[in-house]
Amino acid sequence: MTAKQLPQVQFLTSDNGERTAAVIPIDAWKAIEEVYKERIAILEGIQEGLTELKEIKAGRAKGVPIENLWDELED
Repeated sequence: MTAKQLPQVQFLTSDNGERTAAVIPIDAWKAIEEVYKERIAILEGIQEGLTELKEIKAGRAKGVPIENLWDELED
């Protein structure tokens, strides 16, 4: 979802006009949730990779040659 695709948002306000909540269509909410889940999965993958790298550098895990990784990606 891009900024141009944002749905009509309604705001709830307090008695003094301060925004207290936003209301969006449920389809838009589901799309936002999906994007959020995808980004979380990417970040978790990066975090896992960095943890593995630390383990390799500390000598507690064995690295995989890059050729093996390319072979896995091609399969």
